[in-house]
Amino acid sequence: MSDLVLIQSVPPVAVLTLNRPERHNSLVPALLEQLLDALDQVGHSAGLRAVVLQANGRSFSTGGDLRGFQEHLAEITAYSQRLVNLLNQAILAMIALPVPARPGAR
Repeated sequence: MSDLVLIQSVPPVAVLTLNRPERHNSLVPALLEQLLDALDQVGHSAGLRAVVLQANGRSFSTGGDLRGFQEHLAEITAYSQRLVNLLNQAILAMIALPVPARPGAR
């Protein structure tokens, strides 16, 4: 799978970019897992003073990807719980960053 979250780190700022513009950066487990990995990576960067979260394309994010829900109808409860759990982890990871995290403008 392609890079769904791009990392650009130029201390003292790290920029994380959601990179699924063809689907309006809608959320799927793979994107959220990459976001968690990126947050962990930049959270341990020496000299970091801020993290900017932005997105490629016209939309920052349209929420959960409806196609993903349709593709997982047989296990919709488990899929939904996984998606919400990953989103909660990402939010908590942003809160736990040792520096401010702010939305960016594209």
